[in-house]
Amino acid sequence: PVHWRGTAYDHYDGRRWSRSEALAEREVVERVGDRYCLTTACGVRGQRVAYQVYLEDLDPPVLLLPPGSDTVVMRPQRRGGWFVHRTLLLSRLMELRREEEPTLVIHYEVEAHPTGSAFLAVREADLEPYLQLPELDPRIEQMARRQIEGAGPSALSKARAVASFLRAEYRYTLDLRGTSDEEPLEDFLLRTRSGHCEFFSTAMTIMLRAVGVPARNVTGFLGGRLNRFGVDGVYYTVAQSDAHSWVEVYEEGAGWVTFDPTPPGGSAGAGSRSLLRVFGELLDASRLAWEKNIIAYDLDTQMEILGSAWRTSRRWRRGDSDQRGRRVREKPAAPFPWIATALAVLIAVQLLLA
Repeated sequence: PVHWRGTAYDHYDGRRWSRSEALAEREVVERVGDRYCLTTACGVRGQRVAYQVYLEDLDPPVLLLPPGSDTVVMRPQRRGGWFVHRTLLLSRLMELRREEEPTLVIHYEVEAHPTGSAFLAVREADLEPYLQLPELDPRIEQMARRQIEGAGPSALSKARAVASFLRAEYRYTLDLRGTSDEEPLEDFLLRTRSGHCEFFSTAMTIMLRAVGVPARNVTGFLGGRLNRFGVDGVYYTVAQSDAHSWVEVYEEGAGWVTFDPTPPGGSAGAGSRSLLRVFGELLDASRLAWEKNIIAYDLDTQMEILGSAWRTSRRWRRGDSDQRGRRVREKPAAPFPWIATALAVLIAVQLLLA
């Protein structure tokens, strides 16, 4: 399953994650035509995997990215008769945001390296923020050193050893009864040995930092549910229930590499093909078709579609009136007044939510 990356965190105070102010600062992403370059690998020839994304509005306005992303493609919007490209902002933590604007759905394409392992050509000049540690029980560092014995000198080999240990020896659960709010990591690693994905990702990040490996905690979404009824073919629906947390490890020469230490017990699985699920997939496919063909347009284009539908309706009424005489004039009919009504309601809702 694909890890849809939202944001990353570098600072852990023993209870929660946050972003350092310097790393959270965002800069405007360089754009060439409709292409926004996220790394220096943008434009380099080679095989790429393309993802088409229809993303409902998030707060904050983050754009989700799969591992290995190097390019985002996004067509311009019409504003007041002009075509205007959106401004995208990228932080040093590789969090990609768009400018805040009233919208229900945003469409973009992501090009990624087919291995999906790292953000290519990302080079960190300062790794100190990714080695920061809070005050820890010394048993956590001892545990980490035991797991990397014989793993090899590279950061990735040590990361694989720690991830395998956590997946094999700890249990996924959403039942956190008995877990302390004061020392959640110590409780997870040394006492309860069970927790949800954030416990696993935090444990791996801190254990690696304790042995000198730069790492950071990442949040986003994992996988999604396959839908076979899409107008353009199969697709995946990613919902809030797919929210997830994992780890990125820095390896010199490779960049940030994705690791997920959470055992598979936390995933919902494919599920059965029940009639209720099939009906739900049909509804979702209908909603996606509506979003792709109507909502994903900018407001100016929606107004143009509405005006075109209204003008076509009026022309039909005039033409039908000429052919059928006074009787039609007394009781005019339109072939698709619901289109204009539906678009008018959609635009009104969008304006209310803006």
